[in-house]
Amino acid sequence: MRKFKTLLLTWAAGAFAWAQVPPESAIGHSNFSNFTGTRPFQVGSVLPGICSVGQMFFETSAPSGQNVFACTAANVWSMIGGGSGGGSVSAGGVGAALLVSDSGTANAYKGCPNPNTTLSDGVILVLRALATNTGASTISICNGTPVPIVHANGSSLSAGEIIGATSANPAQAILLYHAASNRFELANQPYPILPVQSLVSKNAMPVTNGAAFTYMHAMLNPGEGRRTAMWLANGSGIDQMGAAFTSTSSGGSSAAVAPAGSDPVMWSTTTGATSGNSAAHATGSGGTNNFIFRTGRNLAFNWNGKFGSVSSARLYVCMTSFPAASLAATDSPQTAGAAICFQYSTSAGQSTWNCYVSNGSASSTMDSGVAPDTNPHEFGVIVDDAGGTLHFYIDTVEVCTNFPTANLPAGTNLSFSATATTLAAQQNSVATAHLFVGSDQ
Repeated sequence: MRKFKTLLLTWAAGAFAWAQVPPESAIGHSNFSNFTGTRPFQVGSVLPGICSVGQMFFETSAPSGQNVFACTAANVWSMIGGGSGGGSVSAGGVGAALLVSDSGTANAYKGCPNPNTTLSDGVILVLRALATNTGASTISICNGTPVPIVHANGSSLSAGEIIGATSANPAQAILLYHAASNRFELANQPYPILPVQSLVSKNAMPVTNGAAFTYMHAMLNPGEGRRTAMWLANGSGIDQMGAAFTSTSSGGSSAAVAPAGSDPVMWSTTTGATSGNSAAHATGSGGTNNFIFRTGRNLAFNWNGKFGSVSSARLYVCMTSFPAASLAATDSPQTAGAAICFQYSTSAGQSTWNCYVSNGSASSTMDSGVAPDTNPHEFGVIVDDAGGTLHFYIDTVEVCTNFPTANLPAGTNLSFSATATTLAAQQNSVATAHLFVGSDQ
C-alpha cells in the first residue's frame, strides 16, 4: 500500500509539472521553452462555424502548409502563411496567376491560393475544380464568404463552363477578381481537350456582319501539318477556304438570309414540300462530297447554323464517308458507311438530339437531353485519338459525356454534311452561318 501511494504521488507531481503554467497576471508571459511538447492550437478536420478573435485552429484536412487558421473577426477564419516559403503576399508581389486546388463541390468551389494572397482588385486565380459546374457558381477563398463567379457582363455561369479537372486534363478555370463588385469573372472558355480554336491557332473563328471578307489563305494547311478548312456566310453566298461548299436540294432553292436580332447572316437551302424532300450543305463540289479529313488524326468540326422545322423532320449534323443525299434518306447511317453525327428524327421516335457514331457495320447512340428548335445553335465534335475519347458539344456545353468509342470510324476519309429532310407535306431548310473542320493531317 505504501509503495502504491508513493507511485501515485510521483505520477501526480509529474502530471502537475506538465500542466502547470504560471498565470500571465503573475509574470506577464508564459514560458513553454522547457516543455518536451506543446499543442497550442485546437485541432480538427473541419473549421468550427463559430470563433472568437485571436482563436487559432489547425485543420488536418487542408493541404500541407495551408493548415493554420486564425480567427480574424467574429466567426471568420483566415489562413496563416501557406505555399512554398509561407507568409502572406500581395497580388502585385506574385506576378502571376495563383493556383487554387478545389476542396468544394460543383457550383460551390473553395480553396486557398498557393501562395496565399490578400484578395484585392485584379488578383488572378487558376482554379482546378473537382467537379463540372451545373449552373450559377461561387468560390470561397480560405473558407471565407462565397464570392460569385460570373461572366464579364455580370451574368451567371451556365452548366459546363467550369470543367472538372482530371489527371489527363487539368481543365483550369481562370478567375479575375473585381473588387468593386466583389465577384470573380471567368476569363476562359470550356474547351477541355483539343479546343477547336487550337486547330486554327493562328486565327480565331471569324464572324461577319454580312459584308464579304478577304482571308489569308496561308492559315489553311499550315506548315505544322494540320489540315483545316473554313466556310463563312457572307451575305450573298458562302466564302470557301480550303475546300468547296455545296448546297443541294430536292424541290427547293438557296438564298442568303440577312442578320436579324442576335442571328448572324446565313446561307439557307430549303426542301420541297413533298415528304422525303431534303436539303443539304456539304463540303464538296459538283454535288458530291470531298472526303479529305481522315480519322485517326484528332478530327474536329464546329458548325453554327439552324433548321427550318423540327416537326416531322429528319436532321443531321455529321462527318460521314458517304454523300449527303444518302445520309438524308436514312435513320440508320451505318447502312451507308462511317459517320460521327448529331441526329434527330421524328420517324425514329426521337424528341432530342442524339449523338451517333458508326464504323460502317455497327453503331453507338446516346441521348444528349437537348431538344431541337429552329434557333441558331453551335454543334461541335472533337475526337481525341491520343486520349481515346470522343466529345460532343451543343452551344459549347459538352453533351453525351463518356460516349463509347467502340464503333468509332477508323482508317476512313470523311466529309461534313448538315441535312434537313421533311417527313410531311411541308418545307424544311438548313442554314449555315459558319463551319470549321480540322485534323492533324
